[in-house]
Amino acid sequence: MLQAVDKEVLNQINSWLQSGLSCWLATVVQTWGSSPRPVGSLLTCNSEGTVVGSLSGGCVEDDLLEKLTAGELAADGPQFFQYGITAEETEKLGLPCGGHLYIVVEPLHPSTDTQAHFRQLTTALAERRCAKRVVDLKKGNTAIVAPCSAAPLAWDEQNQVLEHTYGPAHQLFVIGSGMVSAYLAQMALSLDYEITVCDPRKDLLDQFSVAGVRKVADMPDDAVREYANDPATAIVALTHDPRIDDMGLMEALETEAVLHRRHGVYPLVCQPSRTALSAGPESRGYRPLARSYWPTHRQQNAPRNCHRDFGRNHRSAKKSSNSSPRPCCRNRLTLDQPIETNRCCAFGSRFWPPFWQ
Repeated sequence: MLQAVDKEVLNQINSWLQSGLSCWLATVVQTWGSSPRPVGSLLTCNSEGTVVGSLSGGCVEDDLLEKLTAGELAADGPQFFQYGITAEETEKLGLPCGGHLYIVVEPLHPSTDTQAHFRQLTTALAERRCAKRVVDLKKGNTAIVAPCSAAPLAWDEQNQVLEHTYGPAHQLFVIGSGMVSAYLAQMALSLDYEITVCDPRKDLLDQFSVAGVRKVADMPDDAVREYANDPATAIVALTHDPRIDDMGLMEALETEAVLHRRHGVYPLVCQPSRTALSAGPESRGYRPLARSYWPTHRQQNAPRNCHRDFGRNHRSAKKSSNSSPRPCCRNRLTLDQPIETNRCCAFGSRFWPPFWQ
């Protein structure tokens, strides 16, 4: 999946090419030892010295730009290049801890084919689809394979072939534009997520003041279908109004908006009500990050430490098949109860134990 800076690189390349300007694209294909930037990182620059992106956090960028503008690198076609091979070069460039950096540099000229190539790539990413670029350095050919699935970068040094799959950035789709949504959006933005906030209540949505967020004043089911139907999206329902949340959650169960559990990331599905979860999300492989069932009137429905009591009693129940857990909000609130008492605190934490298993 793309980071925000890499998406900016590709958009800048497309803008330069469509304007008739030549540029270069550099990709980190392999590293050894300490590396400031991961494999797959991108950088683009033009002959005027404008640089977008980063390969090493500032260690090699100046030297690379100097070589490119002087015609010493990638003058006639894509070229493989290495940084940090000698101790003198490592000391000169400031690469940390003797790290090595392996890159592929491509010269890009505003020909019709190249313009169409990057237009197709940026369009696929804007539509939140994956696209794979195949660069053959020996033949000087490039091609785009789409549709495709997400895959790590593959560099065949012997045959000089680079296969780089670009995918959409991780997105957090938030239903509701309240205070909790604003705090969540700020945290997710700092983690390089793209944020979409949906709320059919336009007057409340207009008051949502977090910058860098796409706001959608539409019904949540329509918005989920249009903006959140891909595996790189997590959906969070935070209005606490089942008339809004349930509409989005029922549609979410029909989308691809779920991340594999082995990656340690799950979709956040909050405030599950009888209507939204009648199909049973677990039966379809949808695992909520955490559920904290909290009734409207806590003193009438659950003890103060209900979650702690449930966890303790759940463990004791597994030791003795004849014992039963102490009633708490987790097992009192069932799908047979009215929606008014079947509330969720709209908070999920990846650090909570999966006590529903």
